[in-house]
Parts: sequence; structure tokens; C-alpha cells
Amino acid sequence: MHKMKEYKVFVYSESILSTLFFGEGKIVEENLEKALNSLAKQGWIVKAVERETRRTLLFSKREAFVFILERDKK
Repeated sequence: MHKMKEYKVFVYSESILSTLFFGEGKIVEENLEKALNSLAKQGWIVKAVERETRRTLLFSKREAFVFILERDKK
């Protein structure tokens, strides 16, 4: 018998403050790694990821990643 799966959409981007101070919000790998490890401890597995650039305010952009996560339903 197959276990049911559940899915989660997790959007990761750096804060608007970093975008304002540095012009473009770049992803800090250590912060992303901590976030993903925290989700992995909850049983989530990354199934897909999409990188996108999001406009912030009028003149700046920031990088974001959209993760599709999966785990066995409890």
C-alpha cells in the first residue's frame, strides 16, 4: 500500500533590507543551507526548484528560489 504524500511550496529570498543596501539581493548560501536543513529535519525532500528574479520596490531586483517539497503524509 502506498503512503499518501504531501507537498509544500517554499520560497526563499534574501531580505528587502539587503536589497536596499547592496542594490540587488543575492542569495547567501549559508542561510539557504540552514533553511533547507531545517526542512529536511521535518522530513521534507526537494522535488523541484525554480530560480526567479523578483522586482522589489521600483528600481531593485532580488533573486528568489521556489522549492517544491515532498514528504510522506503523517
